[in-house]
Amino acid sequence: LSWGYSESRVLIVVTSKKLLLEMRDRLLAIGILAGLCGDGNFDTTKRVTIIVDKSLKRLSTSVLRSFDVLLCDEVQGAAASGYWKGAMAASSARIRLGFSATPLHRADKRTIYIIGAFGEVVHRYSPSAAARDGANAKASIKMVRHKSRVYPTGTYTGWEGRAVANNKKRNLLVHDIIAATSAPRIIFVRTIEHQEALAKELPSAGTVNGLMESDEQSARCKDLASGKIENLISTPTLRQGVDIPAISTVINMAGGKATIDVIQKVGRGSRRFQTDGTTKETFDVYDIYDEGCGCNGGDHKSCEWFIRHSSERKSAYNEFGYNVTLV
Repeated sequence: LSWGYSESRVLIVVTSKKLLLEMRDRLLAIGILAGLCGDGNFDTTKRVTIIVDKSLKRLSTSVLRSFDVLLCDEVQGAAASGYWKGAMAASSARIRLGFSATPLHRADKRTIYIIGAFGEVVHRYSPSAAARDGANAKASIKMVRHKSRVYPTGTYTGWEGRAVANNKKRNLLVHDIIAATSAPRIIFVRTIEHQEALAKELPSAGTVNGLMESDEQSARCKDLASGKIENLISTPTLRQGVDIPAISTVINMAGGKATIDVIQKVGRGSRRFQTDGTTKETFDVYDIYDEGCGCNGGDHKSCEWFIRHSSERKSAYNEFGYNVTLV
Protein backbone atom coordinates (compact mmCIF):
# COMPACT_ATOMS: atom_id res chain seq x y z
CA LEU A 1 0.00 0.00 0.00
CA SER A 2 2.86 2.39 0.78
CA TRP A 3 4.33 1.66 -2.63
CA GLY A 4 0.93 1.97 -4.36
CA TYR A 5 0.22 5.42 -2.92
CA SER A 6 3.49 6.63 -4.38
CA GLU A 7 2.42 10.29 -4.68
CA SER A 8 1.19 10.53 -1.10
CA ARG A 9 2.69 11.07 2.31
CA VAL A 10 1.97 7.92 4.30
CA LEU A 11 1.90 7.39 8.08
CA ILE A 12 2.13 3.77 9.25
CA VAL A 13 1.28 3.13 12.90
CA VAL A 14 2.55 -0.05 14.61
CA THR A 15 2.27 -1.20 18.20
CA SER A 16 5.84 -2.07 19.21
CA LYS A 17 9.48 -1.18 18.64
CA LYS A 18 10.01 -4.65 17.21
CA LEU A 19 7.34 -4.10 14.57
CA LEU A 20 8.78 -0.66 13.82
CA LEU A 21 12.08 -2.20 12.78
CA GLU A 22 10.46 -5.12 10.96
CA MET A 23 8.28 -2.72 8.95
CA ARG A 24 11.34 -0.60 8.11
CA ASP A 25 13.10 -3.66 6.71
CA ARG A 26 10.07 -4.77 4.70
CA LEU A 27 9.79 -1.34 3.10
CA LEU A 28 13.51 -1.24 2.33
CA ALA A 29 13.09 -4.55 0.52
CA ILE A 30 10.74 -2.84 -1.97
CA GLY A 31 12.85 0.30 -2.30
CA ILE A 32 11.18 2.62 0.24
CA LEU A 33 13.37 4.38 2.80
CA ALA A 34 11.03 5.29 5.65
CA GLY A 35 11.46 7.73 8.50
CA LEU A 36 11.11 6.22 11.98
CA CYS A 37 9.51 7.58 15.15
CA GLY A 38 10.20 5.40 18.17
CA ASP A 39 13.08 3.30 19.55
CA GLY A 40 15.19 6.45 19.88
CA ASN A 41 14.37 7.75 16.38
CA PHE A 42 12.37 10.80 15.31
CA ASP A 43 12.26 11.46 11.58
CA THR A 44 9.11 12.66 9.80
CA THR A 45 10.87 14.10 6.74
CA LYS A 46 10.52 11.05 4.49
CA ARG A 47 7.48 10.39 2.28
CA VAL A 48 6.66 7.35 4.44
CA THR A 49 6.87 7.54 8.23
CA ILE A 50 6.54 4.56 10.57
CA ILE A 51 5.64 5.35 14.16
CA VAL A 52 5.03 3.35 17.34
CA ASP A 53 1.54 4.21 18.60
CA LYS A 54 2.88 5.45 21.94
CA SER A 55 4.91 8.10 20.08
CA LEU A 56 1.90 9.60 18.29
CA LYS A 57 1.56 12.20 21.04
CA ARG A 58 5.02 13.52 20.12
CA LEU A 59 3.89 14.60 16.65
CA SER A 60 2.63 18.14 16.29
CA THR A 61 -0.79 18.79 14.82
CA SER A 62 0.76 20.27 11.67
CA VAL A 63 2.88 17.15 11.09
CA LEU A 64 -0.06 14.82 11.66
CA ARG A 65 -2.11 16.82 9.19
CA SER A 66 0.60 16.54 6.55
CA PHE A 67 -0.18 12.87 5.85
CA ASP A 68 -2.52 11.85 3.03
CA VAL A 69 -2.71 8.15 3.91
CA LEU A 70 -3.02 6.55 7.37
CA LEU A 71 -2.25 2.82 7.66
CA CYS A 72 -2.57 1.30 11.13
CA ASP A 73 -1.72 -2.19 12.33
CA GLU A 74 -3.40 -3.96 15.29
CA VAL A 75 -6.20 -1.41 15.43
CA GLN A 76 -7.90 -3.12 18.36
CA GLY A 77 -5.40 -0.99 20.30
CA ALA A 78 -6.97 2.19 18.92
CA ALA A 79 -9.46 2.16 21.78
CA ALA A 80 -6.58 3.38 23.94
CA SER A 81 -6.99 7.14 24.03
CA GLY A 82 -3.49 8.01 22.82
CA TYR A 83 -3.72 5.88 19.70
CA TRP A 84 -7.23 7.11 18.92
CA LYS A 85 -6.37 10.79 19.44
CA GLY A 86 -3.35 10.48 17.18
CA ALA A 87 -5.35 8.76 14.45
CA MET A 88 -8.09 11.40 14.63
CA ALA A 89 -5.55 14.23 14.58
CA ALA A 90 -4.31 12.99 11.20
CA SER A 91 -7.41 14.71 9.87
CA SER A 92 -6.13 15.32 6.32
CA ALA A 93 -5.70 11.60 5.66
CA ARG A 94 -8.56 10.78 3.32
CA ILE A 95 -7.42 7.18 3.04
CA ARG A 96 -7.60 5.58 6.48
CA LEU A 97 -7.08 1.84 6.71
CA GLY A 98 -6.80 -0.22 9.88
CA PHE A 99 -5.80 -3.88 10.13
CA SER A 100 -6.56 -6.33 12.91
CA ALA A 101 -7.41 -9.98 13.45
CA THR A 102 -10.02 -8.96 16.03
CA PRO A 103 -11.09 -5.32 15.59
CA LEU A 104 -14.61 -5.55 16.99
CA HIS A 105 -14.00 -7.73 20.03
CA ARG A 106 -12.89 -5.22 22.62
CA ALA A 107 -13.88 -6.52 26.03
CA ASP A 108 -14.20 -2.92 27.29
CA LYS A 109 -16.91 -2.09 24.69
CA ARG A 110 -14.87 0.77 23.20
CA THR A 111 -15.16 -0.44 19.61
CA ILE A 112 -16.68 2.97 18.81
CA TYR A 113 -13.18 4.47 19.03
CA ILE A 114 -11.94 2.13 16.31
CA ILE A 115 -14.90 2.84 14.05
CA GLY A 116 -14.55 6.57 14.71
CA ALA A 117 -10.93 6.60 13.59
CA PHE A 118 -11.12 4.18 10.66
CA GLY A 119 -14.76 3.61 9.74
CA GLU A 120 -16.78 0.41 9.57
CA VAL A 121 -15.17 -2.92 8.71
CA VAL A 122 -15.08 -3.15 4.91
CA HIS A 123 -13.63 -6.63 4.56
CA ARG A 124 -13.32 -9.59 6.87
CA TYR A 125 -11.02 -12.43 5.89
CA SER A 126 -11.35 -15.36 8.26
CA PRO A 127 -8.38 -17.48 9.33
CA SER A 128 -10.06 -20.56 7.83
CA ALA A 129 -10.39 -18.75 4.48
CA ALA A 130 -6.74 -17.68 4.65
CA ALA A 131 -5.72 -21.30 5.26
CA ARG A 132 -7.97 -22.46 2.39
CA ASP A 133 -6.29 -19.96 0.06
CA GLY A 134 -2.78 -20.91 1.14
CA ALA A 135 -1.98 -17.64 2.93
CA ASN A 136 -1.90 -19.19 6.42
CA ALA A 137 -1.02 -22.58 7.84
CA LYS A 138 -4.06 -24.54 8.99
CA ALA A 139 -4.63 -24.78 12.74
CA SER A 140 -5.58 -28.01 14.47
CA ILE A 141 -7.18 -26.94 17.76
CA LYS A 142 -7.64 -29.26 20.70
CA MET A 143 -8.98 -28.38 24.14
CA VAL A 144 -7.93 -30.76 26.91
CA ARG A 145 -10.71 -31.47 29.42
CA HIS A 146 -9.61 -30.88 33.00
CA LYS A 147 -11.46 -31.11 36.30
CA SER A 148 -10.31 -29.06 39.28
CA ARG A 149 -11.25 -29.00 42.91
CA VAL A 150 -13.33 -26.12 44.23
CA TYR A 151 -11.30 -22.99 44.99
CA PRO A 152 -12.31 -20.08 47.24
CA THR A 153 -13.30 -17.16 45.05
CA GLY A 154 -13.21 -13.70 46.63
CA THR A 155 -11.68 -11.46 43.95
CA TYR A 156 -11.08 -12.84 40.48
CA THR A 157 -7.37 -11.99 40.67
CA GLY A 158 -6.93 -13.93 43.89
CA TRP A 159 -8.88 -16.87 42.51
CA GLU A 160 -6.84 -16.84 39.28
CA GLY A 161 -3.60 -17.02 41.28
CA ARG A 162 -4.77 -20.11 43.16
CA ALA A 163 -6.95 -21.87 40.58
CA VAL A 164 -4.96 -21.21 37.42
CA ALA A 165 -1.42 -19.94 38.02
CA ASN A 166 -0.63 -22.26 40.95
CA ASN A 167 -2.93 -25.14 40.08
CA LYS A 168 -0.31 -27.91 40.17
CA LYS A 169 -2.55 -30.56 38.61
CA ARG A 170 -3.53 -28.22 35.77
CA ASN A 171 0.07 -27.11 35.16
CA LEU A 172 1.19 -30.74 34.88
CA LEU A 173 -0.92 -31.03 31.72
CA VAL A 174 1.79 -29.13 29.87
CA HIS A 175 3.96 -32.27 29.98
CA ASP A 176 1.27 -34.35 28.26
CA ILE A 177 0.76 -31.66 25.61
CA ILE A 178 4.49 -31.39 24.94
CA ALA A 179 4.73 -35.17 24.59
CA ALA A 180 1.98 -35.07 21.92
CA THR A 181 3.34 -32.15 19.87
CA SER A 182 6.35 -30.89 17.95
CA ALA A 183 8.80 -28.13 18.85
CA PRO A 184 9.25 -25.23 18.70
CA ARG A 185 6.39 -24.37 21.04
CA ILE A 186 5.16 -21.10 22.49
CA ILE A 187 3.29 -21.44 25.79
CA PHE A 188 1.04 -18.55 26.83
CA VAL A 189 0.21 -17.51 30.38
CA ARG A 190 -1.44 -14.34 31.65
CA THR A 191 0.70 -13.47 34.66
CA ILE A 192 4.34 -13.61 35.70
CA GLU A 193 3.19 -15.69 38.67
CA HIS A 194 1.92 -18.36 36.29
CA GLN A 195 5.06 -18.06 34.16
CA GLU A 196 7.21 -18.78 37.19
CA ALA A 197 5.08 -21.80 38.14
CA LEU A 198 5.37 -23.30 34.65
CA ALA A 199 9.09 -22.53 34.47
CA LYS A 200 9.53 -24.84 37.47
CA GLU A 201 7.87 -27.60 35.44
CA LEU A 202 9.97 -26.79 32.36
CA PRO A 203 13.38 -25.63 33.63
CA SER A 204 14.94 -25.70 30.15
CA ALA A 205 12.28 -23.38 28.67
CA GLY A 206 12.89 -19.74 27.83
CA THR A 207 10.70 -16.97 29.20
CA VAL A 208 9.48 -13.61 27.90
CA ASN A 209 7.51 -10.98 29.80
CA GLY A 210 6.89 -7.25 29.79
CA LEU A 211 9.59 -6.55 32.39
CA MET A 212 12.30 -7.49 29.87
CA GLU A 213 13.94 -5.07 27.47
CA SER A 214 12.91 -5.51 23.81
CA ASP A 215 16.40 -6.75 22.87
CA GLU A 216 16.18 -9.52 25.46
CA GLN A 217 12.71 -10.47 24.25
CA SER A 218 13.99 -10.66 20.67
CA ALA A 219 16.92 -12.82 21.76
CA ARG A 220 14.57 -15.35 23.36
CA CYS A 221 12.44 -15.44 20.20
CA LYS A 222 15.56 -16.09 18.12
CA ASP A 223 16.55 -18.89 20.51
CA LEU A 224 13.17 -20.51 19.85
CA ALA A 225 13.33 -20.05 16.08
CA SER A 226 16.87 -21.45 15.87
CA GLY A 227 16.12 -24.51 17.99
CA LYS A 228 18.36 -23.43 20.85
CA ILE A 229 15.31 -23.86 23.08
CA GLU A 230 12.21 -25.94 22.34
CA ASN A 231 9.72 -24.12 24.55
CA LEU A 232 9.12 -20.44 25.24
CA ILE A 233 6.77 -19.39 28.06
CA SER A 234 5.32 -15.94 27.41
CA THR A 235 2.96 -13.53 29.13
CA PRO A 236 0.67 -11.57 26.72
CA THR A 237 3.78 -9.64 25.61
CA LEU A 238 4.13 -11.91 22.54
CA ARG A 239 0.45 -12.42 21.77
CA GLN A 240 0.55 -9.96 18.84
CA GLY A 241 3.01 -8.42 16.42
CA VAL A 242 5.54 -11.24 16.75
CA ASP A 243 6.60 -13.23 13.72
CA ILE A 244 8.25 -16.60 14.47
CA PRO A 245 7.35 -18.69 11.40
CA ALA A 246 9.01 -21.83 12.79
CA ILE A 247 6.45 -22.27 15.60
CA SER A 248 4.83 -25.70 15.37
CA THR A 249 2.70 -25.60 18.51
CA VAL A 250 0.82 -22.90 20.41
CA ILE A 251 -0.21 -23.84 23.96
CA ASN A 252 -2.66 -21.57 25.77
CA MET A 253 -2.41 -22.27 29.51
CA ALA A 254 -3.71 -18.81 30.43
CA GLY A 255 -7.43 -19.42 30.84
CA GLY A 256 -9.52 -16.26 30.57
CA LYS A 257 -12.20 -15.47 28.01
CA ALA A 258 -11.19 -12.44 25.88
CA THR A 259 -11.65 -13.11 22.16
CA ILE A 260 -8.75 -10.84 21.22
CA ASP A 261 -6.36 -12.80 23.44
CA VAL A 262 -7.53 -16.17 22.11
CA ILE A 263 -7.31 -15.34 18.40
CA GLN A 264 -4.10 -13.33 18.58
CA LYS A 265 -2.40 -16.27 20.29
CA VAL A 266 -3.46 -18.66 17.54
CA GLY A 267 -1.96 -16.23 15.05
CA ARG A 268 1.54 -16.78 16.44
CA GLY A 269 1.58 -20.20 14.77
CA SER A 270 -0.18 -19.34 11.52
CA ARG A 271 2.82 -18.14 9.46
CA ARG A 272 2.89 -20.54 6.50
CA PHE A 273 5.96 -19.21 4.70
CA GLN A 274 9.20 -20.08 6.46
CA THR A 275 12.43 -18.10 6.49
CA ASP A 276 14.27 -20.96 4.71
CA GLY A 277 11.90 -20.80 1.73
CA THR A 278 9.79 -23.81 2.72
CA THR A 279 6.14 -23.77 3.73
CA LYS A 280 4.38 -24.99 6.87
CA GLU A 281 1.00 -26.48 6.07
CA THR A 282 -0.37 -27.13 9.59
CA PHE A 283 0.31 -26.37 13.24
CA ASP A 284 -1.18 -27.44 16.58
CA VAL A 285 -3.03 -25.32 19.12
CA TYR A 286 -3.77 -26.73 22.58
CA ASP A 287 -5.96 -25.08 25.20
CA ILE A 288 -7.37 -26.25 28.53
CA TYR A 289 -11.11 -26.86 28.80
CA ASP A 290 -11.63 -26.29 32.52
CA GLU A 291 -14.71 -28.15 33.78
CA GLY A 292 -14.56 -27.23 37.46
CA CYS A 293 -15.39 -29.99 39.94
CA GLY A 294 -18.15 -31.45 37.78
CA CYS A 295 -21.09 -29.51 39.23
CA ASN A 296 -21.62 -27.70 35.89
CA GLY A 297 -21.09 -24.38 37.64
CA GLY A 298 -24.35 -24.49 39.52
CA ASP A 299 -22.93 -25.06 42.98
CA HIS A 300 -19.66 -23.11 43.09
CA LYS A 301 -18.56 -19.71 41.78
CA SER A 302 -15.12 -21.20 41.16
CA CYS A 303 -16.60 -23.82 38.81
CA GLU A 304 -18.82 -21.22 37.14
CA TRP A 305 -15.74 -19.12 36.23
CA PHE A 306 -13.86 -22.15 34.95
CA ILE A 307 -16.71 -23.38 32.76
CA ARG A 308 -17.84 -19.99 31.45
CA HIS A 309 -14.35 -18.97 30.43
CA SER A 310 -13.63 -22.30 28.75
CA SER A 311 -16.91 -22.09 26.84
CA GLU A 312 -16.23 -18.54 25.70
CA ARG A 313 -12.75 -19.46 24.45
CA LYS A 314 -14.24 -22.37 22.50
CA SER A 315 -16.87 -20.02 21.05
CA ALA A 316 -14.14 -17.58 20.00
CA TYR A 317 -12.33 -20.33 18.09
CA ASN A 318 -15.56 -21.38 16.41
CA GLU A 319 -16.55 -17.82 15.51
CA PHE A 320 -13.30 -17.34 13.60
CA GLY A 321 -13.79 -20.50 11.60
CA TYR A 322 -11.70 -22.98 13.59
CA ASN A 323 -12.90 -26.49 14.38
CA VAL A 324 -12.25 -27.48 17.99
CA THR A 325 -11.82 -31.03 19.29
CA LEU A 326 -12.36 -31.73 22.99
CA VAL A 327 -9.95 -34.42 24.21
